[in-house]
Amino acid sequence: MNISEYAKLDALGLAEEIRAGKVSAEEVAAVAVDAAKSLNPTLNALIDERYEQAIKDSKRMSGSRLFEGVPFLIKDCFTPFEGGPDYQGNAELKALNRRAPKDCYLVEKFKDSGLNTIGFSHAPEFACGMSPITAETAAFGACRNPYNLAHTPMGSSGGSASAVAAGIVPIAHGNDGGGSIRMPAGACGLVGLKPTRGRASFGPMAGEVWGGFSNNGVLTRTVRDTAAALDVISGPMTGDPYFASPPVSPYLQAIEEEPGQLKIGFCAEAPGGVLHPDCEAAVLQTAKILESLGHEVVNAFPEYLQADEISLAIGLVVAAQTANTLKNYEGVLGRAWKEEDMESGSWDQFQMGLGIAAEQYIQAQSTLSDYTRRFARWWDSGFDILVTPVLAAPPPPIGYLVDPAERTNRLWQILRYTMQFNVTGQPAISLPLYTGQDELPIGVQFGAPYGDEKTLLKLAKQLEEAAPWKDKRPSCFVG
Repeated sequence: MNISEYAKLDALGLAEEIRAGKVSAEEVAAVAVDAAKSLNPTLNALIDERYEQAIKDSKRMSGSRLFEGVPFLIKDCFTPFEGGPDYQGNAELKALNRRAPKDCYLVEKFKDSGLNTIGFSHAPEFACGMSPITAETAAFGACRNPYNLAHTPMGSSGGSASAVAAGIVPIAHGNDGGGSIRMPAGACGLVGLKPTRGRASFGPMAGEVWGGFSNNGVLTRTVRDTAAALDVISGPMTGDPYFASPPVSPYLQAIEEEPGQLKIGFCAEAPGGVLHPDCEAAVLQTAKILESLGHEVVNAFPEYLQADEISLAIGLVVAAQTANTLKNYEGVLGRAWKEEDMESGSWDQFQMGLGIAAEQYIQAQSTLSDYTRRFARWWDSGFDILVTPVLAAPPPPIGYLVDPAERTNRLWQILRYTMQFNVTGQPAISLPLYTGQDELPIGVQFGAPYGDEKTLLKLAKQLEEAAPWKDKRPSCFVG
C-alpha cells in the first residue's frame, strides 16, 4: 500500500482492506509512520510518538476486530495511555518525562477495537494554558492548520484534527469541554461529535472532568467512522457517576436508516456579538440543503442560546476543577507549583480556583442547572435539531488567541455556540459543509436533545451524501 492509497481510505475502509488480506496491518502502520515523519515537522500535530512500538504491535493484528490495525492518535489531555506521555502540555511535566502508569477505560476500549496508536496529539497546557481553544504551547510550540499553515486548527483537540485532516491518521481521539472536538473539526474540515454526557467513561482515574462539561470522542473524515467509534466507546464502566441510556441498536447500523422529516431550527446570527459573513453563509446554505431534503426548517433558536450570565459560572467551575487537577500533580512534582512552572493562563486559572469558596462553586452549579432546564425546553416545543455556526469567525492566525492582553475577550467573541451543549450535556456535531476565505473550512454545528446521537448521525449521513466532503483536501494532504 502506498501513501496515496492509504490516505484515501477512512478508518473502516482501512480495516476492511486488512480484514480482506489486501494489505497487512504492518504495512498500514509503516505508511502511517512515514506520513507522520513527513508532515509532523510542518504541522506540529504530534507531541510524542510510539512509531516502533506501533509497528511491532501491528504484527499481531489480523483484522478480526472492528478497527483492527487502523493508525490512531491519543490526545495528551486527561486520557492516560500506559507508558505514554502524561505531560498535559506542560513543560515541567515534559522535563520530568512524566509517563502514565496505566490505561484509562477509554484507552482500553480503543485498544480492544483494534486501533493502533502511533502517537500522542498536541493540546493546550492543562486544557487552559495560553488559550484553551487552540493548540499553542510553550512546551511544544504552535500546531498548524493543514488548510492554511498560518492559521490555527483551533483546540483543544487541535493536534488530532490537524493530523486527521492532513491524512496522517484517518481517526484520532479528542475530548470536548467547551467545543474542543467540534471547533477543530470545523476548522479542519472534519466530522466531530461531542457525545451526550455520560456516554463515554472518564474512569477509573476520574468520575467526571470539568464538572461534567467534558466528553470523550473522536475526529474523523466520515460519518460512518464517527458512528462506529461511538459504538466502541459507549457504555458505563464500574464507578461512573452517571451514564447515558444505551441505544436500541448500534450507531453504525442506525446511520443506514433515513432520518425522516425533521423539524429543524437554525441560528444565523450572534445575539450580543458579531458573526463573520462566512459563518453566517455556512448556516444559511445548510438551511437550504436541509429544505431540499424535505425537512421543515425554521429560523428559530432557544431564547437562551446566548446567555452571557453563564460565562461567570462556567469560569468558576473550570477554575476550581483546574486547581484540583494541578494540586493532584504536585504529588508528581514532589513540591508545590511555582508561577514559572506553567503558562500564565494556567497560573491564572490555578490561582482563581484556589480562591473559590464551596458556596460559590455550588451556586455556579445551580446557575448552570437552571440554564440547562431553560435551554432544553426549546426541544420540548417540537424541534428535533438546532443548527448554528460552530464558531463566530473562521479559525484565526497563529498567535491571535494567545495574546495575553486580548485572549480572554477574543475567546468569548469566537466561542459563542458550543459551550452551551457542554453545560446541558446534549450531543452536538460539527460537519464540514462550507469553505470560507483563505480556503479555510467553516464547520456547521447540529445539536439534538439529550441522548439522541442517533438522529444527529442519521442526519449527518444524509448531508454527507447530499453535499459530499470526502474529496476536499488541504494542500499538504499526504495523498
